[in-house]
Amino acid sequence: MPEKKLYCIFDLSKFIMSFMIMALHALIVPDFLMPAVRTAVPLYFIISSFLLFERKASGGDVGGILKKYVVRNMKLYLFWTIALFPFVIIYNVWHTIPFPRVIFHIVTDLMFSSFPASWFIPASVIATALIFYIPKKYNYTLLAASFAIYLICCVDSNYYYLFPSGSFIIQFVRSFKFIVNDPRVSFLVAFMWVSVGKLFAENKIFIRPVLRWGGMAVSAVLLWAEHAFVTVHGIFREHDCYLFLVPFCFFIFSELKELSWINIKYTATLRKMSTLIYCIHHSAVLGFRGVFRLFLNTENPYLVFTCALCATLAVGFAILKLESHRGLSWLKYSH
Repeated sequence: MPEKKLYCIFDLSKFIMSFMIMALHALIVPDFLMPAVRTAVPLYFIISSFLLFERKASGGDVGGILKKYVVRNMKLYLFWTIALFPFVIIYNVWHTIPFPRVIFHIVTDLMFSSFPASWFIPASVIATALIFYIPKKYNYTLLAASFAIYLICCVDSNYYYLFPSGSFIIQFVRSFKFIVNDPRVSFLVAFMWVSVGKLFAENKIFIRPVLRWGGMAVSAVLLWAEHAFVTVHGIFREHDCYLFLVPFCFFIFSELKELSWINIKYTATLRKMSTLIYCIHHSAVLGFRGVFRLFLNTENPYLVFTCALCATLAVGFAILKLESHRGLSWLKYSH
């Protein structure tokens, strides 16, 4: 069935991208590959959004579709917030924040990013919920508005030092930090990618092969040129958000969507493992980095990556194995 094959390519893509994100957080990604690795999170957003809005477009209980999506993600978020609570405390360093501001930070951290790298889950839920009921006839307007918001994230990321620290633009971007900490890793950036998925699903976007491949090639050249520009001039704070990441991911997804003929076994396992890897990996990376620094006086990124990879896969497969046992079915909420 076409739908099943479509899910196959998406599940495989997300599984591969989970390792790309782990490599990024383990600091082993060479500079020239940075733009390529930065496609992982946007494509995660787009794929999830596309599948959700495709279900919405097919009819049925629209409100029920959104409710199921929100509840499922919140259960996932709560599961790992509890499971990784020690890392939540260490990672957010709440004890260093003066009281009573600590109360505010605890609340906002739990709302927007509790355990390491968890920002993706609430960002996806918030962005999706806010645009879910917008009629498809406004999708191009939504896309334009989302890109305008995305520009804020780009300034917070690759173009932060392009402007004087006291300029209106930087002050405007900083104003968002009071609520969302960093726009580049919040629901603000999610609007862009969720809107792309919604557009493809509801407006039935199809791009001819020649245009897809040409678009990917041209946007790739522009993306790497942008990376070189911000790197050479030293104007970046982080490499999360590039301007030309938008067209590049747009054309990559359009190509993935057309690969529905690919059939892969064990896609359910790949789907679950990609979620488990994403939720576990950054805590594993931070944990091994701290242990090696403390006991071996080293933070060798390749050693950290290897150990974190093995530990993450071991925990992931253990969960998939154990959840079938009576009394441990609650482990299904981990993915």
